Parts: sequence; C-alpha cells; structure tokens
Amino acid sequence: FLYEHPVDHLIHRFKDAGMPVAGYVLARLALHRLNPELQSLLKLDPLVTPVPLHPAKQRRRGFNQASLIANWLVASLPLAVQHRLLQRIRNTDSQRLLKAGSRRSNLSGAFRLTDAGAVKNRTVLLVDDVVTTASTAREVSRVIMRGGAADVVVFTLARTPANRRS
Repeated sequence: FLYEHPVDHLIHRFKDAGMPVAGYVLARLALHRLNPELQSLLKLDPLVTPVPLHPAKQRRRGFNQASLIANWLVASLPLAVQHRLLQRIRNTDSQRLLKAGSRRSNLSGAFRLTDAGAVKNRTVLLVDDVVTTASTAREVSRVIMRGGAADVVVFTLARTPANRRS
C-alpha cells in the first residue's frame, strides 16, 4: 500500500497507539494483494525474519511491529518466523525524524546476524512495516547478504510515496 490516508493512520494506530488489530487488518489485506512472484517465493520455504527493534525500544513499545506482521504473514503457511536471526545492537535515533542522508549513517553498524549459517544459500524474506527511503531494508539486507544468503526479498505493509520521501 502507499503510506497515505487511511493506511498511514492505521499504521500509526498499530505502532503508536498499541492497536494490533489495525496492523492485522493491513497484513491480511496485503496478503491478498501479493504479486504472484512473492506468492511463489512463500511456497519455496524462505527464511522469514522481521527487522529487529533495539531491546530498549521494544520494552517501551511493548512489541515489535515487524515481528507481528511476520507472524500474520506466515500464519496460513507452513513457514516459521526466525525472530532471533537478527539483532539490533545499537539503539539508533528514530528514522522517522531524519532526512534521507542521515538515515543511512544512523543505521550503519546497527544490526548483526546471530547465525550466519542459518542464511547460507537461503532466500530471506525480510519483514518491516513501512519503507520510506529503504535505508533500513538496505542496511539489514547488506548484513544478511554478508552472511552468505542467496537473496533478500523485502515485504512491508506500505511505502511512502516518492513525493513525500525526505
């Protein structure tokens, strides 16, 4: 979906107001809109993992929205989510508050792979809530590919329209 009304409102309700039902509805709707290529990927047994939050941020929020989306995504599939495959080792500033150039440097060195052997020659489906400049997706994908993955495919609920990316 495009990250604009009403999707942006639902995602804010999900993340900031602690209303998981809003995220669940978007995740289920997104599943029905998946392109055939991603549907085929899900049948090929990818390694599914969410973008991790720093433990301090997850404690404050009470949940990791990407983890919930990943669970909902694979709920009707014979796949399991690898919640501990990645770690956020640095508590970064919120990407929401930063310009594009600052987003990249903010995330540098923020993630680590906990088990490189798990991704070796595998396709990894990386799950997050929103893509704005793709800085998070790029940085996490770089870490996964360095671990020997064959490919990384990113799934998000929404993408910020090009005219609103900063």
